[in-house]
Amino acid sequence: MNERSLHKQVGELMEEERWREAIVLCQSAATSAMTPEVRWNWAWAHFKLDEFSAARFHFEKILDQQPEHPATLFGLGVVLQKLGIPASAKQFLKRALELKDLSAARLSLALLFMEEGDLDSAEQVHLEGLKLKPESVERIQAYADFLSDAGREEEAAIQYSRCQYSGSKEVGPGIQ
Repeated sequence: MNERSLHKQVGELMEEERWREAIVLCQSAATSAMTPEVRWNWAWAHFKLDEFSAARFHFEKILDQQPEHPATLFGLGVVLQKLGIPASAKQFLKRALELKDLSAARLSLALLFMEEGDLDSAEQVHLEGLKLKPESVERIQAYADFLSDAGREEEAAIQYSRCQYSGSKEVGPGIQ
């Protein structure tokens, strides 16, 4: 099996959320076919199955080869969050955001700050994202949800209404 076909096969399994099958395929593949993209999917499949230690291992393997890979830094950050290592999780998520503006990394970092009760830092993460993409319905929605969770309902309502004006069909607390 060549690298391209392995990547394609694993990708198809991932799209179908067939996590265990993707892992088995990766485990049976030749080391020479193990690209960072394939290993990333392998790690994410473990993450989706709540196998956080295995996911961490694979993300760290990628970072050994590509220490500045934003998606991998994000992946490791969310794994470390699940493993209860918030300080390291924040480090990796912040580094991912320094390299590339990833909405998922931004939301994960904001949630980490919220879990710690640091609402000011969580809000800053949202505001920085909105500064970069002020018309992003996804980011406006996330900020509105944050405001609602923080008990700032009037401000949240204003942000939810911005979603409506931006063409969003689904707005309101809890909608993803």
